[in-house]
Amino acid sequence: MSPSEEVRSGGRVGAAGSACLLPVGFDLAAEWKADAIDGSAADAEADGGGAAEVDEDMASLLRQGPVTLVCEIDAKPAG
Repeated sequence: MSPSEEVRSGGRVGAAGSACLLPVGFDLAAEWKADAIDGSAADAEADGGGAAEVDEDMASLLRQGPVTLVCEIDAKPAG
């Protein structure tokens, strides 16, 4: 890409009203798609939920120490 080419924005994520509420905001590339992740499995495990409520494998993917996955950004539609 040459310096004169403009990069198209695919919107912004992070702010209230966006696909994912985050403590920071940033622009997405054109055609990228953001989706919120349901972190209820990780929240249930953190709250001491029972085995019937929590899929431990899923919870371990959603929560890594103090960090919890809340947003997935899919770049596949952009090619």
